Parts: sequence; structure tokens; C-alpha cells
Amino acid sequence: MSQYTLGEDAARFGVVSFNHAATLRVSFSYNATEINAGIDEMTASGGTSISSGFIMTRQLFADHARVNATKIALL
Repeated sequence: MSQYTLGEDAARFGVVSFNHAATLRVSFSYNATEINAGIDEMTASGGTSISSGFIMTRQLFADHARVNATKIALL
């Protein structure tokens, strides 16, 4: 994340974690403290339902992404 310029008209990040189900940790934000806190909340446990993570990520893009913004999901 530190490689990107964060801002209302710049890069924004959302954080989704998954095990047996997906959890939205942070909706799209350009607040580095909030984004890092969402990442730090994650722990390894449960299953590995990657599809649940992608479904929630796709919904996050559909509901909250800027129309002309490049959309990237990091796994």
C-alpha cells in the first residue's frame, strides 16, 4: 500500500478476509491507519473459501468502486 498515493481521487483500498466465509474488514478507504488496522485484525483460522472472498470483493467493487477507476484484487 505504501507504494500508492492515497486520496479521494487517487488510490483507495478495501480489505476482505476469508476462511469458511468472507468478512469485510474495511470498505474502500484512503485512510492508511484504517486500512492497516483492517489488515492487522486478520488471523489465520478456519477453512479456505477463496470463492467467498472473491464474491465479497466483486460485490464491494459493484457497490462502492468509482466508475472509471482501475479495479485490482490482491490475494
